[in-house]
Amino acid sequence: MEILVVGSTPYEGVRRRQQQVARGLARAGHRVVHLDPPVAVRALLGTSPSALEDPPPLPADAHAGPAHETGHEAANGAAPGATAGDVAARIEQLAAQAESDPERLLGPPESPAGAHAVQIGRAAAWQAQERLAVARRGIALAGMGRWGWASRAGWKLWGVYTRALIRQLQSPPPDGAGERFQPDVTLVYHPALLPAVRAVTTAPVVFDCVEDFPALATSRSIASAYEDALTAGIPIADGFVAVNRYILGSWGRLLRADVPSAVIEHGVDLEVFCRADRAARARARAQLEIDDALPVAAYLGRVDARLSFEDLERILDVEPRLLLLLLGEVAAEGAAILQRLPAERVRHIGPLRQPDAAQLLAAADLLLIPFRREPELESIRGLKLYEYLATGLPVVASFRRGMKAFRELIELYTTWPEMEAALGTALAEDDAAPARNVRVAAAREAGWERRGDEMEAFLHRVVASGPGKRAASRNDNPAN
Repeated sequence: MEILVVGSTPYEGVRRRQQQVARGLARAGHRVVHLDPPVAVRALLGTSPSALEDPPPLPADAHAGPAHETGHEAANGAAPGATAGDVAARIEQLAAQAESDPERLLGPPESPAGAHAVQIGRAAAWQAQERLAVARRGIALAGMGRWGWASRAGWKLWGVYTRALIRQLQSPPPDGAGERFQPDVTLVYHPALLPAVRAVTTAPVVFDCVEDFPALATSRSIASAYEDALTAGIPIADGFVAVNRYILGSWGRLLRADVPSAVIEHGVDLEVFCRADRAARARARAQLEIDDALPVAAYLGRVDARLSFEDLERILDVEPRLLLLLLGEVAAEGAAILQRLPAERVRHIGPLRQPDAAQLLAAADLLLIPFRREPELESIRGLKLYEYLATGLPVVASFRRGMKAFRELIELYTTWPEMEAALGTALAEDDAAPARNVRVAAAREAGWERRGDEMEAFLHRVVASGPGKRAASRNDNPAN
């Protein structure tokens, strides 16, 4: 099959679900093109540096790898001088221009900025052994803050841009170089892009719903925008994949009755995340200059509003010698949490490439998921759960219904006494404990290779019962 993957977050060298799925499909022999957001609005606005700047580089002590050279969210998308209205108005203007003259943004097909710079079918376009082409545009920074990509206006512009790219990919190259890419199915990762994709392709469109978008929105207006996007987009999808059964139940209700759906959970890159043995622990602690006798609890991921300050504070109170190791970028809400914790008890390492993060996780005695116990976070598991399990280390997490299925593998708590007991159990666990083998085995069952096979099977199912065939089936049914 020829498969188009329309991403929802920029690829910066960190392989998240959409990149892992695309890689798996490409490795299975399918021709895959991955369109990578966001459109480079910074490069297109034409404003002066004082109005919209590129984010500054990360500080040297942030341990930033190549994946974060642009400074992940360092400037929050806009510098002093630009207002929300200024940026939104300019994005709307660009969207209108792109509708009437897409080559103004894309360039002619034969130019480096054009879609056929992807050169479908050529060795330069398909990465070695993976055959995965990533169609990147402009500087493709990691989001444009609350005034840019994460807004209705930003989604509109990326939708216009996506339609133009797909049209170019489906058209024969004017110079005869390369091949036309005619997708048999398109896999979409952002609900606001479903109508844009549906408008320019007759092939089935599948929505891979990786999270409860409104629940994680940074504001009420963005949550409302996500709800509108899901309400408009899901009914026109030809297939629906949810990362867990809770999301399938919440948003799958908007599907047409004859549309296939499935639960395909997150996976883990088993080439990167593996069992943390004593040798790996010693190497990681030496790199971090952490004393071997010091107990360490680690958290991998974005430090943001999902984390419970009260839980972190309590954890440090319960274990007075414990060092908290945080591996990942820090959002504004996360910075406020860090400021309230005792600095001498916290070690923060900034954005990391996945191999580096996996290596440093081995320094920990236990791994944490101390999320707030709020309704909007009930269904969240995230990529980190399976990454944690792959290390074999004990995991302590706040109870949420999305975690209930893992209660035999991890320590869950809802009360302070339960937290204290969970911490005690985790810290007392021996390196040779059988539970570690059980966790690793569970992670191996969730490798991205297996998840890719599940997605491939589902896409075949959708293509086999495509929109036209389902319509014909309904017309042939006397009961209709």
